[in-house]
Amino acid sequence: MVQYSLLMANSRVQHTFKLCDTQNDYFLLKTVLYTPDEKTCARRCIDSTRSQMYHSGAACSQKSRFILQCSNAIIAAKVDDKKNNQDTFMLIKPDTSCLLVVDIQGKLVPAIHESEQMITNCRWLIEVASELKIPILTSEQYPQGLGHTIDSLKAILPTETVMEKVYFSCAAESQCRAMIQPYSQVIIIGMEAHVCVLQTALELKQQNHEVFVVADCVSSRNPRDKDLALDRFRQNGVEVVSREMVAFEWMQKAATDSFRHISKNFLR
Repeated sequence: MVQYSLLMANSRVQHTFKLCDTQNDYFLLKTVLYTPDEKTCARRCIDSTRSQMYHSGAACSQKSRFILQCSNAIIAAKVDDKKNNQDTFMLIKPDTSCLLVVDIQGKLVPAIHESEQMITNCRWLIEVASELKIPILTSEQYPQGLGHTIDSLKAILPTETVMEKVYFSCAAESQCRAMIQPYSQVIIIGMEAHVCVLQTALELKQQNHEVFVVADCVSSRNPRDKDLALDRFRQNGVEVVSREMVAFEWMQKAATDSFRHISKNFLR
């Protein structure tokens, strides 16, 4: 994101604000500074300035052009910043990441679309994480009503890192948040993709974690809801990955004992 405080400290911007002797002038620059979409900024800026020049006559045209010039500079800075953000990338790191298993509970599973395949994929990734000694956390949404994690996964999950919650987002529940906090990267699997997984991922992203959602390890009752959730992850800077992407990035290289073991037992 562009640092608006730095923009406001720029002498050119400050000088431009001093020229704002009407409410329209002030609103124009505030719109440019605080609207994240640079195309919307540009359109509003140009429309407002042209309108001002048309109604105010030649006496105001020089000031309006100056405001427009400054506004365009701000817009250009936003475009550059957006491009720089798009050029960045991140790999999953085994020493700073955890696997978060979200709400794969007995009373929910029967209603989930293609639940058997999702559970198979989740089990695969949980076992890989265990082999590589990646920390695994498990959340359960109101287990008194929805039951606990299904037995086939519960048997391979560490019991000491099971977290109960009533918030849909793990990041909103204090106990869960405290257990997730030490990890800069969070890999999320579970259900439902458009509810608890979505809210957890977006809120963790907001809390400055690097968040990865494993597409073949999440699901919802309605597959359309999963599709919409995956779209929303991408739009908000959450990485959408596959289970094999996660496994290979955790391993980092071949010619190790762990790679040979996982290659033999999980990749054939």
